[in-house]
Amino acid sequence: MKSHSIFRAVIGLICCSTLLSCRTLNSNRILFYDKDSKTTFDTLPPVIHTQKIVPGDRLTIHFYPNEGESLLLAKTSSSEENVSINNTQEYEVNSKGAINFPMVGEFMVGNKTCQEVQELLQVELSKKIKKPFVVVEISNQRVILFCGSNDGKSLPLKNNNTTVLEVIAMGGGLKEKAKSNEVHLLRTIDGKRHVYQLDLSNIDQIRVGETLVQNHDIIVVNYHPRKLQTALKEVTPWLNLFSIGFTVFNIVLRY
Repeated sequence: MKSHSIFRAVIGLICCSTLLSCRTLNSNRILFYDKDSKTTFDTLPPVIHTQKIVPGDRLTIHFYPNEGESLLLAKTSSSEENVSINNTQEYEVNSKGAINFPMVGEFMVGNKTCQEVQELLQVELSKKIKKPFVVVEISNQRVILFCGSNDGKSLPLKNNNTTVLEVIAMGGGLKEKAKSNEVHLLRTIDGKRHVYQLDLSNIDQIRVGETLVQNHDIIVVNYHPRKLQTALKEVTPWLNLFSIGFTVFNIVLRY
């Protein structure tokens, strides 16, 4: 009788553990889209939206006097030793959207484009430097790519004309369970998050794949969850435990 009670306790423990493990099925999904999702997709704009500088961006700023004369001389001179010093510095945008720039002090750059910052800096520096030439670039541009199950990367953007297809290629291509017809591009424009759905499954959709990405974009490639396979993977250890328990129970009954 006591053996039967132990057996029932073991069976009950295994059943409870199995039910609890079912709650973990596909629990590692990130930004997954299914039919029950309330997300509405926006129409992809025909041209890339002007990128705005946000806190956390690092700006590489080049500035030279006399409309960049020294920079031009440095490129044309066979000996650069006698040409001007390097006037390139990197600045991180703080939480207020500002940088601390020499001879200017705290300078607001948040929610502005690189072109706008260039023009404003030229005006400020013209008070101290004769005919300043300024170039502003974001040096830590990156996109985040989730390409199927268990795969996520933060990829640096080295070129301003990087496309969605290039980003996927940089991430190693589509994984086995990925859905090429359900690629989601998440982009923030003027503080509002927009979601665009791209279909890359057919060669006729090549123009969609050539969509240019922007700094801070998130690309999510949906995938087939394969619930049955995942469930079997989760339950198999408990089935093995049940098999061991059942074997031990039989041995106990014999003695």
